[in-house]
Amino acid sequence: MLLGLLGLRYSVAHDFYATSVILVLLMVGIIVSMYQHQHTIRYQQQLIVSENAMLHSRLADGERHLRFMLHLTEEVETALCVVTPTGHIEWCNAAARRVVGEEAVTLPKDIAEAVANGADEVNGMALAATQLKIEGRQRTLVTLKDVHRLMEQHEMEAWKQLTRVLAHEILNSITPIIAIIDSLQTQLPEGETATGLAVVERRCRSLLAFVESYRKLARVEKPKKTTFDAREFLADLSQLFPQCEYEVEPEGLTLTADRAQMEQVMVNLLSNATEAEATHITLRAQPQRLTVTDNGQGMSPEAMQRIFTPFFTTKAQGSGIGLSLCKQIVTQHGGQIRVESKPDEGTTFDITL
Repeated sequence: MLLGLLGLRYSVAHDFYATSVILVLLMVGIIVSMYQHQHTIRYQQQLIVSENAMLHSRLADGERHLRFMLHLTEEVETALCVVTPTGHIEWCNAAARRVVGEEAVTLPKDIAEAVANGADEVNGMALAATQLKIEGRQRTLVTLKDVHRLMEQHEMEAWKQLTRVLAHEILNSITPIIAIIDSLQTQLPEGETATGLAVVERRCRSLLAFVESYRKLARVEKPKKTTFDAREFLADLSQLFPQCEYEVEPEGLTLTADRAQMEQVMVNLLSNATEAEATHITLRAQPQRLTVTDNGQGMSPEAMQRIFTPFFTTKAQGSGIGLSLCKQIVTQHGGQIRVESKPDEGTTFDITL
C-alpha cells in the first residue's frame, strides 16, 4: 500500500515536472518569437521611415522642379496655351493671358479658327499648334509669338549699337581738334584766322552736344516698375501743359511702370503736340494703356512711317531722338507705341504697357 502511494506521488511529481518544463520551454519560445517579431517590426518601421524620407525628398525635388518650370513658362514672352479638343483652355502662361484675356476659358474665335485651319499667323503673331497626348488625353499646345514686337526690339538694339559706334568715333575725332584749336588761339593774334578758329571751335562744341544727345538712346536704363495712381499721374502732367484735359477709366485706376520714364515719354509727346500748334490735348488712362490725342497740324503718311527712326525729324531745330527715346522706353516696358495722324486734323499716340 505504502509502496503504491509512493509510486503514485512519484508519478505525479514527475508529470508535474515534465509539464513545468514544457510550459517553460513554451514560454521561452513565445518570448523568443515575440522578440524576433518586435525586431522584425522595428526593422520594417526603419524601412518605412527611410522609404518615407526618400519619398518626401523625391516629392520635394519634384515640387521644386515643377515650380522652376512654371516660373520659366511664366517669364517667357511666347504665349503658351494647352487646349482640349473642344477648345477649352486647360492651362496658359502669363503671356497667353495677355493675349486671350485673364478670364478667358476658351480660345478667342479668330485664334481658334486659325488653329483649325492650320494657319501660321494670326493678328500679326506667329502661330503654331502641336498635338500632344497627356495621360492618354488628346491636347493641343498653341504657341503665339509677337513677331512685330520682337523685330522692334532687334531694330532698337541695332540703332543703339550704331549710335554707340558713331558717338565713339566722332568724340574721339572732335575732342583732340578742340584741344588743338584752343592751343592755337592762345598763340595767334586777333584777326581773320583767329576768328575762323573760333567759329570752328563753336561748331565742334555744337557737334559734341549733338552727339551727346544721341548717346541717350544707348543709355536708357531698364525700367524700375512700381504701381502708382493714374489720376495723380495725369494731373501732374496737366499742370505742366495747361491745354490738357484728362480722363481715367475706371475710377481708382493704377498703372504699373517706371513712373519717371513714363513721365519722360508723356512730356515728349505733349511737347511735340504743343510744337504742332495744338490748342487742345486729351490724355486718357485705361488699364495698362495711355493715349495722347491732339488737334495739332498732324503728319503725312510718309512722316508717320519714319517718326520713330533715330535721327529723323521734321523740325528745323529737332534732334530726331525724342520719339525714338519714347519708343525705346515703351519697348523696354514690354509694350508698344502706335500713332494715327492726319494732316491738319491732329495726332493720336496710343501706348500699351
